[in-house]
Amino acid sequence: MNNCCFFVLILAGFLFGESRFQLDSIVTPVAEASGTANLLLAHLDREGYPFAMLKSEICSTQSGECVRFEVDSGPKIDSVRFRIQPTESVPSRLLSRPLGGSVAFYRPNLLADVPSLLESNSYISLATTRVPMVDTTIRGLMVVPVDVTIRRSLFVDGAVSWSSTDNRGFVGDLDLDLINLFRNGESVSFQFYGDKQLQKADISLAVPWVFDTPFLIRGAGSIEVLREKYGRLEGSGGVGYRIGGLWECGFAGRYYELSDSLVKRTFAGVTVTMDRYRPPLRAGAMVWGTKLSAGSGVLRDGASRMPRSDFSASGEMQVPLNRRFAVGIEGFAGAVAVSTPEQLHRTEKIRVGGSRSVRGYTEQEKSFVGVGLARTELRFYFSETGSIFLLGDPAFGVPVHFLRDEIEYLFGYGAGVRIPAGKMNVAVIWARHFREGSGAGRIHVGIRN
Repeated sequence: MNNCCFFVLILAGFLFGESRFQLDSIVTPVAEASGTANLLLAHLDREGYPFAMLKSEICSTQSGECVRFEVDSGPKIDSVRFRIQPTESVPSRLLSRPLGGSVAFYRPNLLADVPSLLESNSYISLATTRVPMVDTTIRGLMVVPVDVTIRRSLFVDGAVSWSSTDNRGFVGDLDLDLINLFRNGESVSFQFYGDKQLQKADISLAVPWVFDTPFLIRGAGSIEVLREKYGRLEGSGGVGYRIGGLWECGFAGRYYELSDSLVKRTFAGVTVTMDRYRPPLRAGAMVWGTKLSAGSGVLRDGASRMPRSDFSASGEMQVPLNRRFAVGIEGFAGAVAVSTPEQLHRTEKIRVGGSRSVRGYTEQEKSFVGVGLARTELRFYFSETGSIFLLGDPAFGVPVHFLRDEIEYLFGYGAGVRIPAGKMNVAVIWARHFREGSGAGRIHVGIRN
């Protein structure tokens, strides 16, 4: 039977069938049996028959041996009820909201999406679905048991790097993340960065599903001081809105003050963002995430005013080559637009360099009004989450004006390893940049529990 007749029969079954798919059997050549079965089951799933089964037997026809499939479509499913079993008690909105509610309309791949939708929230560490069941009391309803591991913990993520080519010596940063300590899904993050001269501290707060709605509340603040040079204080606050479980759009107000021996300046503006959650990196998994941001406001320096705008776009993807090898790509592009960019302080530009930017350079070593960079890795997974990798981070930056002659090119290269050790993950990365000559490069060491 050719594919045309095959789909005509399927269409006829759905047009004239009632609660079950009315199709007795399909005959197909042996060479096409596997593909035909997959097409039929996928089509049945799209039409709301996830419990469909096929029985097969070999038969003979004038054209040779064929496979006869007998179709048992099972009941028609219109909606799904999630029966969530958390490891500890939390407000019900924290479990039902990521799925769009405790009851949802059935759609293909719904069961496959449930773990990602739940694990996209920081207060859930693991979500697994069990065998779904048909509710015998309500027609068209499927019940899906879901086991959820709730996270309530303190995460520590620290890194230290050593540079042999400048006088900064050891450069370190430390992150403390408090997740769901009050059982409301909240997350609080403290970040500290410093060397012999510069100290910078950040704090951020996020509270999800406010008043059992898709809205989130976000706030952040930072202070930065370079000894006897400058000081900067910044704060922001706003709301986010979850879309489809994995996407979030946000709106925030932003304000900062900057002062040094020559400048005393303030900025007030707004920022809009769009984020797509990236699942954790695992062997053989294709994952991706992205973030878009745009902001605008006014710089005030005494009696003068100057409009300031900025935008950025970033994305990350892992493409598996096979079960063990994968290519990781993380890209970023951003720009700051003002009428007189030469007046901007380095803290008002986009800063690059370090373990979270262009590796091979010290933390926040460079500052530009325009940046484009790519962090690339060739990974070999020796376990589910452990890997060794080669890295190459090309980048370019525009210090002041968007002129071809002013573009500065960067490139860092090296190798590293990520090792799961009990409840901790340890990362050790060696990198150097292409202008170092005989320098020993930099070592980044990170620990996360």
